Amino acid sequence: MRRYPITTLLLSLALAGCRHTVPLGGGKSLLCISRTSQKKFLANLGHPNYCGAVVSRSRIGDRLFVQFEDPTSSYSVAIVSSNGLALKSLPGEGCLDEEGAPVFWTGWSNRMRIPFRLRGGAILPTNVYPNGPSDGRFVSMFRAHQDHWWIASVESPLEEILTLDWEKEFEFLISKGNRLHVFVRGKPEGKPRPDRWFILKRYEYEINDNKARLLEIQDFYFTWTVLDFDPESRLMYAASWNVPFAHGIIVDTATGRRKNVRGRGGRGYIVSESVARRFEEALK
Repeated sequence: MRRYPITTLLLSLALAGCRHTVPLGGGKSLLCISRTSQKKFLANLGHPNYCGAVVSRSRIGDRLFVQFEDPTSSYSVAIVSSNGLALKSLPGEGCLDEEGAPVFWTGWSNRMRIPFRLRGGAILPTNVYPNGPSDGRFVSMFRAHQDHWWIASVESPLEEILTLDWEKEFEFLISKGNRLHVFVRGKPEGKPRPDRWFILKRYEYEINDNKARLLEIQDFYFTWTVLDFDPESRLMYAASWNVPFAHGIIVDTATGRRKNVRGRGGRGYIVSESVARRFEEALK
């Protein structure tokens, strides 16, 4: 992937105005999607009365997924790619792979949450739960009343590849090749903040044969919430807590340079420029 200088990124942020997208260089954009945009997008697809929507993306950002439930309690996903839009039925709400196919899912029956089901046909024990979003390859899991949570392959979620205690609150994960990035909210490795608040931390692992080797720990004292991370460019989109009215911060985690992104509303997703363009076209 072509890496643009941070000065190019900062200029593009300044010129982006109030559009939904911010060009990041190297063929990637930050796409900000508000609840209003979700509603208009699904209405334009013929689903104005959906009950709820969850947005995610593929690991390399070449697809955007909008999962939603309609009033009849059936689930679907709208897939945005450079080739256009596609709509697929889902067995429930859950995690998708790179193609938008379900990896594991759950749903409701007689007003009761049903156990998570895996693509291979297995059912998770009723005391085991996903601990947050998945990238379609790895997932954070926990078991009720245990003193830790773990990262596992989505194909074998009960097999613990690595474990972390509850002082490290799971935020986000994403992988590329054999590298896995896990973001948590926790105590700094070095000097604590003056207010003693937790901060955002990034753990980078090398995964081989379902075994993890820790490569790096990176602390971010200026935030405790990551919104997205592109492992290819190593650009992170994070929430701001120190800058009034800033919607978020673009951070080059390789250099530490960062820039405030203001006033676009909604959550941001780092996707290919063609995907961002397709989504904006679907709003017209």
